[in-house]
Amino acid sequence: MGARSRTETLAKILYAFVSKPTWTQSELAAHVGVQTRTIREHLTSLADAGVPLERDEEHPHVYWCVPVGWFPGGAVLTETQLEIVARLVAREPQSEERERILRALLRQRQLDTSLRPSAERLGVSHADLCVFEDAMNGTVLEMSYFTASRGDSAVRSVSVHRVLYSNRPSVVATCHRDRSLKWFRLDRASNPSLDPAGSFIEADERDVDEFIRTSFEGFRSRADATDVRFRARWPDARWFVRDLEGAEIQPAGDFVVVEVRTAAIEALARRLVGLGDLITAETEELRQAIVDLAKGALTTNDRDTR
Repeated sequence: MGARSRTETLAKILYAFVSKPTWTQSELAAHVGVQTRTIREHLTSLADAGVPLERDEEHPHVYWCVPVGWFPGGAVLTETQLEIVARLVAREPQSEERERILRALLRQRQLDTSLRPSAERLGVSHADLCVFEDAMNGTVLEMSYFTASRGDSAVRSVSVHRVLYSNRPSVVATCHRDRSLKWFRLDRASNPSLDPAGSFIEADERDVDEFIRTSFEGFRSRADATDVRFRARWPDARWFVRDLEGAEIQPAGDFVVVEVRTAAIEALARRLVGLGDLITAETEELRQAIVDLAKGALTTNDRDTR
C-alpha cells in the first residue's frame, strides 16, 4: 500500500468517526473500502498514536468507538450543520464577539456575509427565513403575502435585496408587480419558495441604503424624503430617541433636538403622538401630521365631542 493511499484511508477513517461515533469493524471496512484486516491495522495504529479509540467485542462483532467531544480543538460539524450555525450566529445582536465567531465560521464555508443581526425573537421559522436569505443570492422569491391595507393575501414575486432582523423582521425587495422597492414583513409572508427560472431585478446598493435610511419602522411612502425636526424631553423620552436610527441628536437643556430625514412622516407622527407632551414638533409638516392624528383620535373617542 503506497503512502498516498494510506493517508487517504486514514482520513476516511477519521471522517467516518466524525459522522458517527461507533462502528463495527466490518461496517467501517466496507465504508472505507478496504479489507477487515487492513481496517484493524489502521485502527490499532491510530489508537497507538493517541486517537481515543475504544475497542469492544460482542460476538460476532468487534466495535470501535470514540467518546463525545473527542475531536481535538473543539466540535466537528458537517457542512449542513456549519451553515445552520453560521446563519444563527449572524442573526444575533451585533457585537465584536459575534463578528469574531462569524468570521471563523466563514473561513470554513463561503456564506453570504451580508447577513444582518437579529432580534432575539424573530417570529418566523428557521426554514422560511433561510429561503428569504437564500433569495439574496439573486433568485426570484415567490410568497403568499397578506396586505393589511386591503385585508387580503395574494401571491407575490419579488427580488430580495436585504433581510433586516429587527423587532419586526422584514425584507427590502423589488416588487415585480410595479418594479419598485418595498418593505415586506416576514410575519405576513407564508409559503416562500425560490423560482430559479424567474428574472431577478437588480437594485443599486445606494438606492437600497437610502430606501432603508429614510423609512421608519418598515414604513415608507412614495413621497420624496424630507428633513423633519422635533424636540424631546430628556431623559424621559430617551428610550424612543436612542432607538431612532439615522437621527442627529443635539442637547438643548432639558430637551434634545432630533433631526431625521424620512419619507415616512405619517408613521413617525403615529409614534410621536403617543409621547404626548414629551415632544414638540418644529417642522410644520410633522406638526400637522401629529395634530391631524390627535384630532382624529379625539373625534373618535372623546364622548364630549360627539
